Amino acid sequence: MKPALLHVYFPALLLTAPMTFGFAHAETHYVSKTGSDIHPYTSWETAALSIQSAIDASSEGDTVLVAPGTYERGIMMKSGVTLIGAGSDVTAIQTGLGIGVTFIGLVRSSIEGFSITVPAASHVSDCGIWLEDSAAVTVRDCTIKGHRNYWRSGAGMHVLRSRLTIRDCTIEQNECSGSYDEPREHAGGGLYAIASELSIENCVVRNNRAGRGGGGGIFLGCAGQACNITNCEIVQNRALYGRGGGVVFYAVGEITGCAIAGNWGGLDGGGIWCGGTVAITDCMISNNAAGAKYGYSYEGDGGGIYHVGGVGCAVVNCVVCDNDAPYGHGGGIYWHANPNVVNSTIVGNGGSGSGAIFVEYPADIYGMHENIMNCVILSNGYAAALQGCRTTYCAIQGGKYSWEGEGNIYVYADTFSAIELPEVVSAGSDSNVTTFTLKEPFGGENQYRHMFANVRYADSQGDWKDHGSFLIAGNAGTELRCYGDASPPSYSVLSLAVTDYGLADDSPCIDAGNNEAEYLPNEDKAGNFRIWRGRDKWRVDMGAYEYGSRRFQIAAVAPTAEPGHLKLTWNSQYLPDKTYSIYLSPDLATWTLVGSNMPSQGETTSWIDPTADVFPSRFYRISSP
Repeated sequence: MKPALLHVYFPALLLTAPMTFGFAHAETHYVSKTGSDIHPYTSWETAALSIQSAIDASSEGDTVLVAPGTYERGIMMKSGVTLIGAGSDVTAIQTGLGIGVTFIGLVRSSIEGFSITVPAASHVSDCGIWLEDSAAVTVRDCTIKGHRNYWRSGAGMHVLRSRLTIRDCTIEQNECSGSYDEPREHAGGGLYAIASELSIENCVVRNNRAGRGGGGGIFLGCAGQACNITNCEIVQNRALYGRGGGVVFYAVGEITGCAIAGNWGGLDGGGIWCGGTVAITDCMISNNAAGAKYGYSYEGDGGGIYHVGGVGCAVVNCVVCDNDAPYGHGGGIYWHANPNVVNSTIVGNGGSGSGAIFVEYPADIYGMHENIMNCVILSNGYAAALQGCRTTYCAIQGGKYSWEGEGNIYVYADTFSAIELPEVVSAGSDSNVTTFTLKEPFGGENQYRHMFANVRYADSQGDWKDHGSFLIAGNAGTELRCYGDASPPSYSVLSLAVTDYGLADDSPCIDAGNNEAEYLPNEDKAGNFRIWRGRDKWRVDMGAYEYGSRRFQIAAVAPTAEPGHLKLTWNSQYLPDKTYSIYLSPDLATWTLVGSNMPSQGETTSWIDPTADVFPSRFYRISSP
């Protein structure tokens, strides 16, 4: 469980010592279309006309600032240099046949705030960013777009034997693909990495294509290496003749908080093909397909997820919905052996062998581990929802099949709740992305990110019509982005009703799971308490969302009647033996335990600090085992 953190400041003089770090003689060099190009380019007036000139003039620890404009030449980065553009919407590095940005044998180098593209008339390029034998590299706030490479893998980014962080970037419309019988693999249309460690955070990877090697959006061939993909949208990518339409993940790490939607793999793994040791947590995996699609008739397994399996592999707190493997097995999930699927919602998937989950080596035949628990499995086809596996403490659509397993219950389509959104004032589409603008903001920050499907709209006569089943990737505010193949409907008055995958008020899945489940998470997909009293029991719910739950956070802070005392109140769980600990820090550097083994008092718990006036500024952290 993530600790709740609070900073309390008392009006008083707060003295801090100055801190100096970094390089002693760091300089800033400038690049501008209107500069006078005078070496060493240390002002906007003397700014270099080319980015490479300023990089060549810089030393380790220096920063290069680039003014808005399009710079038509690829660049070679240097160790210890930070390259900052004015923003990816106004500053571009544009190359034709060549590499946009190259890192070879570098350390502590970074780039941010650029669009790395190709000229509109160019039909082929090399790749946007090339990294080789480099470490501690950061790519931030960049758009890597439109690169087409027909002779090697990785059109957007190509990474070899490097350590890299990619943050807040968009990688789109890149392609590395050839014909089916071509000997080259053509893997990783958006990003290709071999023998590397990567952290990919808050990125959008969409509309990229790969060939036989697979990984339409991302290909990570990093066996034994640590790789993580966090809070990303990986949507509408294709692996034309290969596996992993969205992602090929062969590494050690996690895919967490992501939307994997609308991808297609010509072979196995429409959304994700994964091996190594990987945990897929808190993800929305929807509308992906493996095998037959777009006029192709290949056999493919695992419409949403194709999981090779292994120690430590699991799917937890995920919604796996509306995926398809029309000529294969496991429309939702295909797993070789030893499956771990916990507290997930698996709905509306299709496959010729099984719609929801297919396990190639069943436990009852091969004597292997099997853990499919606390899941909602509903409205999956074609022949059967489950094949080669048994479930325990799961909610399964009844009426046609008989399911074995302790604690299983039978559910129907009205298990989930519906939500009305504010009135929609406009809608438009671009590259299969429909953006609805709402009349009023809806939800808190990130509250409804990657949570919705099954969008409907009401026309001017008030008649409900189906707009298809789409991922909505909307944050707080007035805009919701829908990924799908259809254009927005014509309308004079439009409103949206959305069925999310939270449990309805009368759902039999509330308080029906097993608190002792292996891989049971502390929080649900929305970041709320995983064990919460839905009706009258402190028992985990089935599915990806806990009914009526709240986040673990400090709910209130207030002075008491006694001077110098401060009362903290936080959301808590009234569970047997549930305890909390309170830590105090004046500076976030050192923490002191000031209260331990404090028993839960119910849905909220309070603690009084009798020494709150000792420091002018203090931080509190509440944690629980």
